[in-house]
Amino acid sequence: MNKTAIGYLTKDRVELSRRTIEPLLQPDKFDLHWFDGSNTMDGIAFPNRYPDEIQCISNVRGGPDAAVAYVLTTLLKLGYSYIGFCENDVLLDPSWFERTMALFERGRQDGLEVGAVSPRAYEDRILSQRNGYALMHNLGWGTQIMTRKAAQIALANFRTHHAFENRRIFAQLCGKDIGGFWAFRSADHMLCADWGNDAALAAHGLASLALTPSPVEMIGQDPPLAQQGLR
Repeated sequence: MNKTAIGYLTKDRVELSRRTIEPLLQPDKFDLHWFDGSNTMDGIAFPNRYPDEIQCISNVRGGPDAAVAYVLTTLLKLGYSYIGFCENDVLLDPSWFERTMALFERGRQDGLEVGAVSPRAYEDRILSQRNGYALMHNLGWGTQIMTRKAAQIALANFRTHHAFENRRIFAQLCGKDIGGFWAFRSADHMLCADWGNDAALAAHGLASLALTPSPVEMIGQDPPLAQQGLR
């Protein structure tokens, strides 16, 4: 058993899983737990191709937030020190793990207590740019790794909330209104639990960091990222 576990989240789209699982098969560095919610026969059967590399939990239901809460609960109970996520539309490069985990130490050297790290950084979610990494106000469940402490905070604060809550927390902490540049601008509406996690970590004194530039390719996006206003 390694100190780090990654929860790989899939639901059908086998062609994406076939590509994105390869950089996650590094059993000497981390344990891979596959959480699958597929409905098609191809999707349900696909994890069986990796009987020696993964531990699979099938028939995960309830939507993305429920799946993430299930991953957090499961991997915390198993005792891991670091708990991560990767969805099957995130294609990582082969060296992603070492570079991403190094952010914990880089942040510490810069005076930060780091709660979560990611190889992916969307431009509109950057609070502050540093040399080779950025402080983020949202990493997204799509790909990140948290310390055990951060994962416990994430689970304890797992809920939907309003956009203004994120704006208020980060304005109080860093004097910057993310409403001036994030995707939602000044609009106020409900947000899924994904958007509240980094705000909850920040409120507990934990930073979220991401590599820049990002060694990540987003695949299978419909509509494409550019049409979603993401970069």
